[in-house]
Amino acid sequence: MTDTGIDTKLKLLSNSGPKYVLAALNDRGGALAERWYIDFQAWDAVAKKLRKKRVWVPAKLKTAKERRKWGTNKVAEINKYLLEGFHFKARHRVQVRNRHQLQNR
Repeated sequence: MTDTGIDTKLKLLSNSGPKYVLAALNDRGGALAERWYIDFQAWDAVAKKLRKKRVWVPAKLKTAKERRKWGTNKVAEINKYLLEGFHFKARHRVQVRNRHQLQNR
């Protein structure tokens, strides 16, 4: 349970709906020398399982206050999407065999 009262364990939107784990800021114990990040998981419709995602807090933010403010806003945004049913869909990958093929597109 977080201080916001939201249980961050695995949630189900419905019995057959997407699963997710709410986003959480990892501030590395407040260490500014370490990279801070946000972890969350969302349902991957193709793989039919939860997929982990990590969003890095920008390194250009030099103070703990700046990083925490950015991180808190981003966590709220991600959690809003998860609660609305966001999930990962099919990935579209374009395979390029060589640079010449890319230039002719």
